[in-house]
Amino acid sequence: MKVEVNRRIKDPNLIEDERLRKEVMRCIACDDNYSPLVEKIRHSIGMEYEYLLQEKLRNLGIPFLSEDEMRERGYPKTPDIKLEVNLKL
Repeated sequence: MKVEVNRRIKDPNLIEDERLRKEVMRCIACDDNYSPLVEKIRHSIGMEYEYLLQEKLRNLGIPFLSEDEMRERGYPKTPDIKLEVNLKL
């Protein structure tokens, strides 16, 4: 039952009752924490700060790998930035 409820919350178009479907959609749209709009805003802010971090590191001349570069090199987990440190012993 819980699986079916979650499925319908993720895709309200599966709810046959029109009134209930509209109310669920309205609740989802008004959710201050998890609505699709809030998630897009969070993602956008995260991307902006990642860009700002990369620009600051470039301007300071600090070598790093970006998330995309790490994926290209086959890293299984990719943080936003990986600092490259050259150790001279």
